[in-house]
Amino acid sequence: MTKKFGLYLYAITSGSTDLGDLCGIDNASVYLVSYGDIAAVVSDMTGEKVRPQRKNLASHQHVLKFLMSLGTPLPIKFGVIAKTQSAVDNLLEYYQDSFTSQLESLKNTAEMGLRLSWSVPNVFEYLVNTNHELKTMRDQILSSANSASRDDMIEVGYRFSQLLESERQRHTKTAQAALLDCCLDIKANSLSKESEVMNLACLVSKDKLALIKKTVYDMANLFNDDFLLDYNGPWAPHNFVDIRVEYLDPQE
Repeated sequence: MTKKFGLYLYAITSGSTDLGDLCGIDNASVYLVSYGDIAAVVSDMTGEKVRPQRKNLASHQHVLKFLMSLGTPLPIKFGVIAKTQSAVDNLLEYYQDSFTSQLESLKNTAEMGLRLSWSVPNVFEYLVNTNHELKTMRDQILSSANSASRDDMIEVGYRFSQLLESERQRHTKTAQAALLDCCLDIKANSLSKESEVMNLACLVSKDKLALIKKTVYDMANLFNDDFLLDYNGPWAPHNFVDIRVEYLDPQE
């Protein structure tokens, strides 16, 4: 008999959700652990850990996509495992009111992702060449490389950082203004690369998915060939859900 190491969690949803013969991580059957009108969507784990491999990430997303076809679940981030069902029961009991409220507020919504990046060989050179004062400072340093002080170079770097942030904010405001009529909420996520301009998560009513798609296509005309606009989704509303996991391992 295969040893069970715990329950893998995918989402919180309505207790009446019909999962059919849905399978998840390691092709394990997906089922509900219910508490009142809400339920956790889980599958049994036959290992102590789940690695972020492509097949596991795909299985996790497959379950969420199925749930999105039925409604709008509260997605749980990849890799959360409860050691016992009582841990899941405890989570559902403690956050019952919060989960119920979030399920209601996010009903019939989806998340769309929108990223804008500079599509240029060198962001520093690109921005410097758009700012006369900064370009003059940079050129003076290059023309006197042996005599340029450390403070001068630090000042150029500081001015560049200011310009980078200012341009990011300007373009983000332009995009947000264009999206206002088709989004219920917009969140700006953190950026990890210098070339990134913005990374927006957009909460949209499912009946407006066609509208936001058209809006994004129209928005592309606001940016020239120096930019790359990436649009993805619909997804479960990860960025608009608050699910804490402090109560997955109760003291017994």
